[in-house]
Amino acid sequence: LDIASFTGNAIYDFDPVHKTAAIRGQASGPYSGSCLSFLDAANMLAFDTDTSGFSLDHYTVTSSGFVYYNYSQYSESTLNHFGCFKLSGGLAFANGGGIADPSTKPATQIATLAGVSGGGFSNSQALEPDAPLHRAFYPATSSSNSSTVTGIAVFDLNTYQSVATLPLNMATIEGSTSYSPVDIIRWGQDGIAVLTSTGHIYLLRGAAIVPGLMTSGAAAASLASASSTTLTKGSGNVLLTLTGANFAPGVAVSWNGAYRTTKIVDSTHVTVAIPASDLAATGSGSLIATNPGAAASNSLSVTVQ
Repeated sequence: LDIASFTGNAIYDFDPVHKTAAIRGQASGPYSGSCLSFLDAANMLAFDTDTSGFSLDHYTVTSSGFVYYNYSQYSESTLNHFGCFKLSGGLAFANGGGIADPSTKPATQIATLAGVSGGGFSNSQALEPDAPLHRAFYPATSSSNSSTVTGIAVFDLNTYQSVATLPLNMATIEGSTSYSPVDIIRWGQDGIAVLTSTGHIYLLRGAAIVPGLMTSGAAAASLASASSTTLTKGSGNVLLTLTGANFAPGVAVSWNGAYRTTKIVDSTHVTVAIPASDLAATGSGSLIATNPGAAASNSLSVTVQ
């Protein structure tokens, strides 16, 4: 948790059974970064929005947590067009358009997306990278006023070039000049959702998000196995890993015909989130994977008992 600029960051261990939390070690101390994100279980990233506005901080996470005022517990990387960020595919995508590989020390600059404003001391996380889809989505601004957000800019992560701008007529809908995007997320197989500071939510979906939807006759995915074929009734949310072949960007997995949140790992693995509501009663679930523009795969059966 980012507790405050002076207190710093701290790791908490949560006990979901007893509904308690305990700090691990101490807080990190003043000005040790914001916009926290775990690269993996042993590495945490933060961005310095408090003093420099250009430093990506890399923490090593241990069983002892952090030590207050011990700045040797993290390393710093100076990057261009960087700021608060989101992770996708092992890369960090910043609100200023900078893209970096944070696994190296110091982090390695990969590219910069042209036309993206932000970065520095801004703590906005209004962007959504989707590395498996080879797309990144950022606020698009007016050509006459760079502070006025008008829609969504779509970038191709193969070329790092802008490939589309999706106008949303936001200025008219917002009815105010003092609005800003707060967050952008993917939803469903082919959707983007944008939340603004005034509380408006914009929902978009279609081939501008997942280009494969404009094709037909694409190769179908196939399913071979699931990480579990028997789930316990009432067990709560479950994340399954499916093994198969030919999973394409934008692949969607359904449970008994209803889409469930799908994330592609690689061409032979996807994860699918099965919500607690699907496991509320005994029965079975049929899992099917569908690539954009392709026929459905074979089905896998999962028993709920």
